[in-house]
Amino acid sequence: MNREYHKWYSQRLHRDMELLIFGHAGAKVLAFPTRCGRFYEYENMGMIEALRHKIDGGQLQLYCVDSIDEE
Repeated sequence: MNREYHKWYSQRLHRDMELLIFGHAGAKVLAFPTRCGRFYEYENMGMIEALRHKIDGGQLQLYCVDSIDEE
């Protein structure tokens, strides 16, 4: 499974932001973490594994974004 990690500094937020992308093609889904969650939550809680057949099959591409709830 394609897994990409990205990190950049946000000038607006004055902090690093992180993102995980799963998949190589298919419908693009923007996945927000739960309250006070982080970008890796979908992977740690098993959601990526549950969707593996759609991600590997090129039907789905997940963009798991970070949050700033803790601030």
